[in-house]
Amino acid sequence: MIDAIRTVLDSLAGAHSLDLVYDDFDWSCRLYTEVGAMMPEDGLDQLAPYGAILLGAVGWPGVPDHVSLWAC
Repeated sequence: MIDAIRTVLDSLAGAHSLDLVYDDFDWSCRLYTEVGAMMPEDGLDQLAPYGAILLGAVGWPGVPDHVSLWAC
């Protein structure tokens, strides 16, 4: 899903002479099942400098919704 959205954003950026830069963070429910955390303790600080954040799909079998949606 993220790849499809990037394709659209890149097309719009090209049409409007914008430069987009993507940084990927492997912060996921799958990671939560492996290490017990969705992101590192300083994750919100790492995101603070960004002007926008593209969030992919939320949820994973075995991870309760309240964790996938609200755990930081």
